[in-house]
Amino acid sequence: PRSIWVALAAGALCNDAVLKPDAGNERYHTLGDPTESALVVAAAQMGMVKDQMEFFLPRIAEIPFDSTRKRMTTLHRLPSGEDLPDYLDPLMRPEATHVAFTKGALDGLLNVSGSVLSDDLGIVPIDELKGRIITANERLAKQGIRVLGVALRWIYPGDNPHVIREEDLIFIGMVGMIDPPRPEVREAVQTCRNAGIRPVMITGDHPLT
Repeated sequence: PRSIWVALAAGALCNDAVLKPDAGNERYHTLGDPTESALVVAAAQMGMVKDQMEFFLPRIAEIPFDSTRKRMTTLHRLPSGEDLPDYLDPLMRPEATHVAFTKGALDGLLNVSGSVLSDDLGIVPIDELKGRIITANERLAKQGIRVLGVALRWIYPGDNPHVIREEDLIFIGMVGMIDPPRPEVREAVQTCRNAGIRPVMITGDHPLT
């Protein structure tokens, strides 16, 4: 489905992690936040390498993540005339000059999205699918899966290409990832308890997660 390609592109481009080749072998490693690194790797496993995508869609501006908005947005110039990889075709729109990608916590992202990219229906008002999106998010969270939402907004000639507006976005979908405890955590917690220390876990994850 085209929405999967768009979601993978959005997750890898609205992202500060990078994929670097290991010296002396054909393997790669990531540099950056583990969550963002996972998104870059997921795209690369589908043949969507971040460096290649940034060649065609260079980042020209951004709004960094912060704990109040719980999201990040990057603005990219769309190519004109280049021979694009097939997976970037869904990002092209007649007359659009730029595209902005946003990723972050689902609740906040839904509040600034006005429509949804649907494989079956095209772009539809978000009210038609919002309940299904929230239900899917809760189902994943109950399984201990961390969920991020991704969205986009196309910019056209009448818009100011240097002003990023996090409003009336087109919701693309959700990305879920597992973040399991390290194997040594059980022993470390028990050691703390034996020493009279009460461990407390502090997390920004969804309460159900």
